Amino acid sequence: MPEDALPVRPTLFSVDLDAVAHNIRVLSRSAGNRPLLAVVKADAYGCGALQVSRKALEAGAAWLGVALVAEGLQLRKAAIRAPILLLGPAAVEEADILISARLVPAVYGVRFLSVLEAAAAKRGIRVDAQLKVDSGMGRLGARPEELDGLLKVWENCPHVRLAGVFSNLACADAPESTQNDWQLERFLGMVARVREAGHEARWVHLANSAALLSRPDCHLTLVRPGLSLFGMLPSKAVPDPGLKPALSLTTRLTQTKRLPPGTPVGYGGTHVTREESRVGILPVGYGDGLPRSLSKQGHVLLRGRRCPIAGRISMDLTTVDLNPVPDAEE
Repeated sequence: MPEDALPVRPTLFSVDLDAVAHNIRVLSRSAGNRPLLAVVKADAYGCGALQVSRKALEAGAAWLGVALVAEGLQLRKAAIRAPILLLGPAAVEEADILISARLVPAVYGVRFLSVLEAAAAKRGIRVDAQLKVDSGMGRLGARPEELDGLLKVWENCPHVRLAGVFSNLACADAPESTQNDWQLERFLGMVARVREAGHEARWVHLANSAALLSRPDCHLTLVRPGLSLFGMLPSKAVPDPGLKPALSLTTRLTQTKRLPPGTPVGYGGTHVTREESRVGILPVGYGDGLPRSLSKQGHVLLRGRRCPIAGRISMDLTTVDLNPVPDAEE
């Protein structure tokens, strides 16, 4: 075997794309078969934007959502032609680039709208954009008191079509929160003002994974799940419609050993054996993305049994208590 083909260590992060496809179909049914925008920003949550995007579209997703222009360009270069919404801000110098790549930008203020209009007018074309509004989260988006001024400027932007309006819920993972009701009412009021100003705004969306699964009143004309694509629920307060876990992190036992009572384990000796114990050393640590916050709290599954993490997680090694699986070997 050539040296460059040798595995670095027997630790593998796996993404089950068939499970992703299953989850897309389940989420679509949960949303009343409304069009679904699969959020694949941050390399599809670190799971591979290109592979996840292809599978999501194959399973029925109508849109993709990214945070950066560079993320959208990556998908376009891979010959993905589906509509791609830029959920986050773009720099003014990126206007020409995103138009060339047929990305749908988020407009949240007068400055970027004016730049977008000038870039589209120079090409002699009309481009679609979606209005990002701040319905109460206090983050990116035009606030209610800014909306009329922005729409007034939009009257003089014939080369930019206002094709949609979207916002974010601050407390979607707590479905009973009154803030969700307040934000929904506020958001729908802003949408009404947009339409009164003469814009069709076909795509109206507020529902992330949590709201898709728990707030049918927030489904509107498009839903945009992210975390739930991979079978994860945003909180325990959100119902599970039958999602399949798509992610796994697996490794092997590198060493097993017996420790006498009173033996400290790991940095700082935060774990001390109370009795003679068998421990196992795993070749994975926080340098691989295993959160150090799981030290003394997390578990691994060994033959289906939960083995507690013993002591602090190191950068590239983790110690686990093997007492639940006494015959485990390297």
